[in-house]
Amino acid sequence: METRNVLIIGGEGHGAVVESCIEDNHKHGKDLDIQVRGYVNDYVNEIDGYPVLGGTNNIAELAEKGYFFIWGIHLIGRNVLTYSTYQRINIPKERLVTVIHHSAFIGRNVTIGPGSLVMCNSYIAPRTQIGESTMIKANTCIGHDVVCGPCCHFAMHSSTGSYASLGICANVAVNSVVLEKVHIGNFAMLGAHSLAHSNIPDYEIYAGSPAKFLKHIKE
Repeated sequence: METRNVLIIGGEGHGAVVESCIEDNHKHGKDLDIQVRGYVNDYVNEIDGYPVLGGTNNIAELAEKGYFFIWGIHLIGRNVLTYSTYQRINIPKERLVTVIHHSAFIGRNVTIGPGSLVMCNSYIAPRTQIGESTMIKANTCIGHDVVCGPCCHFAMHSSTGSYASLGICANVAVNSVVLEKVHIGNFAMLGAHSLAHSNIPDYEIYAGSPAKFLKHIKE
């Protein structure tokens, strides 16, 4: 088994969640080929005892040294900045690693894009398509035939109904519910403890039950 030396792109928030998922998988004999060697971060030199081996401008150089990467950034409410950062650093797709917790359920014919994270006790029903570098946090339920764009974020205990769809870098917050066939637009967000029963336009935050317009996403 060839070892993949992985750098987490992010910090002590979402990045540490990725780190802990890999460590727990190791305890259960999973993903033993994935070894966290450090972080990519523009602001600090060490995270959770791991060295920061470069900044976001050093991705190409680190890839040439043989490192793999997993995405660990999602700035809540600043979705445009999250995705523009992702595009700017231009991670080679073949160097992105996907991490799925051993307790997650992944249905038949599900596709999960490279660089994504699926945390513990998550459920992804058949034929769902998850875009690259998407984060699916603990105890999340995603119904069948859902289509999700790149760099999306499904927070803890969220539930997304069948045939729903998410655009680029969309966000479903903690304990929120997206009903069947509802579309969450590009860079849009459903707030915490909210119920989306109708589509949410691009660049808008909806909150409440039923969810209503709250404010625009900062560009």
